[in-house]
Amino acid sequence: MLTAAHVPSSAAAQLNSNRYSIDLFTSPVLGPARIVGMGGAHLAIATGIDGATYNPVGYAERAEKEIDFFAFDITGGIWLGGLFRRNDFDNNGRAGLSSTDTVQLMLGTRYQFAQFGTGVTALARIYTLRDEAGRNSADLTLITVRAGAGYAFWDGGLVVGGGMVFTAFDLAPINSSRSLVAFRGYGAEVGALIRPKHKRYRIGTTFHTPISSRPRTDESMVGSDGIRRAEGLVVPESVDVPWDMGVGFAYQFGERRSNVPWRNTRELRREVRRQILSGSYQPPATQGEADFAVLPQDIEKAVDTAVENYRESQRRLRRNQPRRYMLLAADLLVYGKTPRGQSISAFLLQTPERSGAKISYSVRVGMESEVWQDRMKVRVGSYLEPSRVDRKFYRPHGTLGLEARLFDFWRWSARGTATIDVAPRYFNWGLAVGLWW
Repeated sequence: MLTAAHVPSSAAAQLNSNRYSIDLFTSPVLGPARIVGMGGAHLAIATGIDGATYNPVGYAERAEKEIDFFAFDITGGIWLGGLFRRNDFDNNGRAGLSSTDTVQLMLGTRYQFAQFGTGVTALARIYTLRDEAGRNSADLTLITVRAGAGYAFWDGGLVVGGGMVFTAFDLAPINSSRSLVAFRGYGAEVGALIRPKHKRYRIGTTFHTPISSRPRTDESMVGSDGIRRAEGLVVPESVDVPWDMGVGFAYQFGERRSNVPWRNTRELRREVRRQILSGSYQPPATQGEADFAVLPQDIEKAVDTAVENYRESQRRLRRNQPRRYMLLAADLLVYGKTPRGQSISAFLLQTPERSGAKISYSVRVGMESEVWQDRMKVRVGSYLEPSRVDRKFYRPHGTLGLEARLFDFWRWSARGTATIDVAPRYFNWGLAVGLWW
């Protein structure tokens, strides 16, 4: 447990004012298995509820399997870090706090109605932080909830999305219910995706507003020197999540279709009605399967049948198309400054460590390929993790992910995914479940 007796001696530089902020910045790639496996390079992919955790266009960006008017998506996962080693939590390149007993949990769902989609995700991260001596220990809980919506224009050629982000942060002495610092804050996010239909490239961009709030502390008091302390620790004036923005590019090689358009049912009905009335209607391609039924004489029933024939032709095309492909992606992200920012280590160790004084950058690259047709995908990636402390220190990561189709139910297929993320003084691994596409 961390107590006043464990605060470093006065021989070292000490925090001596409440006029500072905790720079709440988590730089390793976290979240859905596909994103971690590709090294976080996901701004231009951003499909479904998994993609919405990095770019809100994912709320309305349909996966290829989502052919009907209504579609839904679910995701969930658990990641465990610190199993084989203690991770350098702040990535400051020197002795400080390390994280152990790391657990990350995620749940999410999304619902698609024609071009409109909406969803919500929740990601909980629980860390135990320890210094080298093992005395200054604390439990850190960080919860991020996202809720938003998106809309696809021009048969999906342009997708836009936005939403709200809720962040809850709690830092407490180990195995204690008392909070040293508790923070609740709200922010917003927006994103856009350019995916010209049937083309092989995609461009995505996103922006997240900063989040700042005055923290709450349990049993804090103001001393004779006018400084507020909790458990003998000088508490911050605020907790800040910096703004960030990014741009990504993706390109797909191989036989599998890319940027598949989705036809709105209302527009499709108008088109086939016109064709039927003018006598120019031609049934869609059978894709090597049975012929479609002849249209009935009644015009409304004929339109209904023609629309369903089109949807069925798309389902057949998806079933019978070649699936071999290689997807390459790259992202550039920029993170804003935090005025008077100090690291979490600075607060717990009470030793000043400026964090967020300069704008930070991250570069991410990834690759995905289906190595066993309709059964297994492999992902590899790499990214540079920025450091927010005064001394610049970029940590290179290597990532790997395997995804397998497990079993089918109703019209869906379940998938299981395993990922690892390795870097100097860092190791993370995880398991996840979701829908195969």
